[in-house]
Amino acid sequence: MERFNVRSSKRLDTIVEVLQTIEEMMSSSGHSLADFSLFPSTRDIADRCSLSIYSTRHILLLLQEKGLIDSVKGKHAKHLYWKRTDSPGLKH
Repeated sequence: MERFNVRSSKRLDTIVEVLQTIEEMMSSSGHSLADFSLFPSTRDIADRCSLSIYSTRHILLLLQEKGLIDSVKGKHAKHLYWKRTDSPGLKH
């Protein structure tokens, strides 16, 4: 976990929870990689993790910066959907 400069274990746990949530949401619904609208949205992830949309977006952008997830814009430019990349990520 040295790739993340986090000061508290709670924050690290939240980052891991968000990443796991993306993986669970994608695997549980059998998403087609061609249909990005089926990827979890920022709101979906925030609701599932009981986080504010702003905290969730901050974590998602951090994970994207580290190359662990990618975002795809929806039909409306303000909607972002998230998917796991194939890069090696957090091992737990």
